[in-house]
This record gives sequence, C-alpha cells and structure tokens, in this order.
Amino acid sequence: MKKYCIALLGVLFLVACKNNSFDILKFHWLVGKWQGQKDSIHFFKEWSMEKNYNLSGKGGACQFTDTLFAEKIKIEMRND
Repeated sequence: MKKYCIALLGVLFLVACKNNSFDILKFHWLVGKWQGQKDSIHFFKEWSMEKNYNLSGKGGACQFTDTLFAEKIKIEMRND
C-alpha cells in the first residue's frame, strides 16, 4: 500500500510540474499607454501586441524638458 501511495504522489508531482506553461496572452492587459508622475519626473510606457502575440514597447522618464532615460522593451515567448 505504501508503494502505491508513493507512486501516486510521484505521478501527481510530474503532472503538476508539466502544467506550468507560459501563456503570453496573460500579458495582454499591458497593451496601451501608461503614465505616472513622481514629483517633477514623468514616467511613461507604451505597449503593443505584435502579430506573433509577443509584446513590444517603449518607455522612459522625463523631467521638465530633459529625458532621464529611454528604453525599448519586449515580452516574448521563446523555446530556449
């Protein structure tokens, strides 16, 4: 009986680990323009969905007329 319980737990563990798939569509809510401000610093992000369902975007921070940083960002599905 003990062997069957251990075997069953092992099978359940393997099945549970296999179901940890990544779903890129869970990030769809990011699509659009996002803005924020802290004191005199203005933050922004803009996300768009590509044809292959990956997300790409740009972001940055400005203070008055100066750009503090700018970035290109991407969330993609890979089979590495």
